[in-house]
Amino acid sequence: MEQRPQDNEQDYHRPPLEIDLSGPDGNVFNVISIASAHLTGHALEEFNQSIWQNTEVGSGKTYQDILQVVNTYLDLTDTSNLYPQYGFPPHISTAVDRLNVDLHLLPSGIESEVTGLYPDFSNPNFGPDRYGLLLEAEIRRVEAEVETAKENMAYDWLNLRSQLLACVAALHRAGVTW
Repeated sequence: MEQRPQDNEQDYHRPPLEIDLSGPDGNVFNVISIASAHLTGHALEEFNQSIWQNTEVGSGKTYQDILQVVNTYLDLTDTSNLYPQYGFPPHISTAVDRLNVDLHLLPSGIESEVTGLYPDFSNPNFGPDRYGLLLEAEIRRVEAEVETAKENMAYDWLNLRSQLLACVAALHRAGVTW
């Protein structure tokens, strides 16, 4: 597993949006329409304003600029991987980054054996599927800690377990199997 420097930026939650950008849904107007359907309230208003500004005649914006706007409001995944920056590896990295930020904030006495570890996309022996196996082993270890923890520590162990489960769920959504 690779080691990455700690990233202090928290990525706010954006609703997921999976689209095959190489198919009919990849038409720019379909992308905008589908994205709009996933937003509500203030986020939808801001999205519509941003789309309006970026699609005005003479704005000079490209298809990729529109995808960037969509990705600002939604967690865009291109299931065709035609646009790799919206493919699965970045989503896997984001999930693992988020987990590692959370792990660095654990209270004293609560430690995770996967802190600072990242999948290595260039090495199948340490790829995302192997990372998923490590997460599952860590979840089992944490569940055992919950069983033996003093009452005042059990909540912290359960919190760690939920962080690990969230990362596992994100990896599964990104198509990682193990």
